Amino acid sequence: RWNQRNSNSIPPEVKEFRDEDSISVASSSFLRGRRCPFILHPSSRIRLAWVMTTLATCIYEFATAPIELAHGSLTHPIVLTLHNACSIVWTLDIVINFLTAVYVNGALRFDLKTIAVEYSRSWLSMDVAIVTCEWLALMEVVESN
Repeated sequence: RWNQRNSNSIPPEVKEFRDEDSISVASSSFLRGRRCPFILHPSSRIRLAWVMTTLATCIYEFATAPIELAHGSLTHPIVLTLHNACSIVWTLDIVINFLTAVYVNGALRFDLKTIAVEYSRSWLSMDVAIVTCEWLALMEVVESN
């Protein structure tokens, strides 16, 4: 039938599969030599878990920001620990974005140079600015105690 494709008709450089950890592994020989083994597929389970972690962090920060603005900087040890955890999550997010494959002109690219170029063109400057402010604010709170 016209809408059924034989898997043999797909060129080997396009075929892609995921192992149980959902880290994408390309079957093509032209990617094997250049691809780093720790690059995450954008739709892998590990990447999805990370996105959920950052979503939970966003929800926490949006929920606590009005409280902090209304009552000043909270210095309770649990609150400071949670703020440290948030800062660590956002810092790791920068690293993980550098280790996640990107789509360029419809093609999934796994090489570090392309990933770095695409990330630096999009969110890197904003992420670095926010993380820097986050750590500076955290150091100020720690020094004031």
